[in-house]
Amino acid sequence: MAHYEERLEKDLSHIRQQVAKLSARALEALRNALQAVTTGNEKLAYITILGDGRINRAHRDLDSQCYRFIALHLPSAGHLRLISSIIRTNLQLERLGDYAVTIAREAVQLSRPPDGLIGRELDIVSKDALIMLEQSLAAFNEANEDQ
Repeated sequence: MAHYEERLEKDLSHIRQQVAKLSARALEALRNALQAVTTGNEKLAYITILGDGRINRAHRDLDSQCYRFIALHLPSAGHLRLISSIIRTNLQLERLGDYAVTIAREAVQLSRPPDGLIGRELDIVSKDALIMLEQSLAAFNEANEDQ
């Protein structure tokens, strides 16, 4: 393998690792926010709110790495489509972190956790959403087109 191709694959591998880390952070933030709102755990809500800065920094770093990759390697076809999808995914992961903060803030504002029918529905919807998100992130991180 030529030196250029080795460098390209190394840089691409590093970007993929960063996407996996950001995915894990965003997923954890959403899990924590949903748990905070369903259990009334204010401490967990505040941890989620304060942790958003890490997600934002990781988003900016990944964004910079993607644009640096484009400038350095001038990718075409498959690599360019991959980097383009990573940039779009990166934006959505950062937005997911923002949604987690919004949910956590609501958890702090609630006088008590939702109960009754709305509590059960919230629990069902949040579990389903987390499962779908986990599956989507796993498929993206593993480059599994079939999933």
